[in-house]
Amino acid sequence: AQVTVEQLRDCGANPTAHFLYQFNMPGLAAEPVVPSSTVTSDTWLCMLFAVIGVSGAIFANGQWKKLGAAEGSSLSRDVDRSALLDNTKWFAQFLVIFNHFMFRNVSGVSLDTKTWLSGGEDFLYAMYSAEELVVNPLFCFVSGVVSQGAPSQRRLQRFAQYLVLPALMFVMVVRPLLWQFLITLDPTTLPTGFSTMIDQLSHLDTVTIPWYLEALIVWRASVYVIWAQLHPSVAFVGMIAVSCMAGYSTQLNLDHWGSGLGSATGYLPYFALGYVFPFGKVTQLVEKPSAPVSALIAVSIFCWAFWIVPSMFSEHALPDGHGTYDCCSTGAVFAKLSDLDRSLYWIRRLGRMTIDVVPTLLLVFMVLPRSETPLTYMGSHTLYSYLFHSAVHHWRDVITQSLPIPVFTSPIVHVAVLILHVPYCLGVLTALTSSYFRNLFRWALTPDWASIFFEEPIKK
Repeated sequence: AQVTVEQLRDCGANPTAHFLYQFNMPGLAAEPVVPSSTVTSDTWLCMLFAVIGVSGAIFANGQWKKLGAAEGSSLSRDVDRSALLDNTKWFAQFLVIFNHFMFRNVSGVSLDTKTWLSGGEDFLYAMYSAEELVVNPLFCFVSGVVSQGAPSQRRLQRFAQYLVLPALMFVMVVRPLLWQFLITLDPTTLPTGFSTMIDQLSHLDTVTIPWYLEALIVWRASVYVIWAQLHPSVAFVGMIAVSCMAGYSTQLNLDHWGSGLGSATGYLPYFALGYVFPFGKVTQLVEKPSAPVSALIAVSIFCWAFWIVPSMFSEHALPDGHGTYDCCSTGAVFAKLSDLDRSLYWIRRLGRMTIDVVPTLLLVFMVLPRSETPLTYMGSHTLYSYLFHSAVHHWRDVITQSLPIPVFTSPIVHVAVLILHVPYCLGVLTALTSSYFRNLFRWALTPDWASIFFEEPIKK
């Protein structure tokens, strides 16, 4: 199914998960649902990876105890302003922007596949799927790392002031009031936007939050209420169990408040790993390899995601973290499985965690720079680029569709076009995290003014 520009506009920022649930990926709609009577090879293979992952977790837990990892809820907080952590954040956001550029073409919103990417739909989808193995696990892992530490009044205040409030300001004020103006630059849309905002305030049950932002709120709140009260090992196992079991609940795929709960549970294992991971200590103990070795590891990660993993599994065999087992691009595959295979489907989520985590950790500790770079500052401001980059993608579509771009069917040209969009995506990230753009929306996304409602004012 094709996603229209109007549907994308209605969804607002970062619509990937929303549309993956509503629209199957190419080819799935035509596949007949033929229940099998045996456990498939994909499940057995995922079981092998799950065993490897569990064994690795047990071994790592023993090693982390030797590193002096804190007990109880007093997890490491030595990475608050780590250059590596900020570099990981901005790089993950760059991958998000690049991935959404490809998704717009895969879903039919962008029309590059009719010009300089003609005939490249399969290649784009393969690239999109390969990047999915790293991009969301990377972001969720980092979210877990920065959520470490015992609850305190200051942390709860920062949670309310700089996460919950910006999310509410965006979905209830900025998006209904200004989104149409941002993608049309038509001032006549502002009165309509104001009416939409007022109407939305009176129908709160229809409001949707971008999935990652809602998932982050759920994760952070669950840490304060539940996981921080437990031993880190218990919390880690508990989050994995919740994720595996929640995948069977169809009630988590909703089109209103709570629409991100399927994603929150789907990607919870990666957050759990970050939550118990001794990031600072590992950074100190694991030496960064030389540039040639880092480049080789980066190439290996790409080969793993683009060639090796797809060759090991049948199409759409691995669960999609954007929702429960019966949604997204894997929903049709789940429906075809036997009752026994569906009852074992949680093993696929566990196996996929191992498949995704290994390249993610290699990327963080073996590839990304650990020192300050000209781009490191962007790691502290990724919320702005996350929420607004889809509007820039829209204007890129408007501009490219107005140009006489030739039709190219050569795979070499297609690769060149993607490489051409690397500096474009970096430019989008740079522009949206710049002080000039942030000052336009600081009142909503960095609400220092809300400190007046707390006893001990803080600023971000």
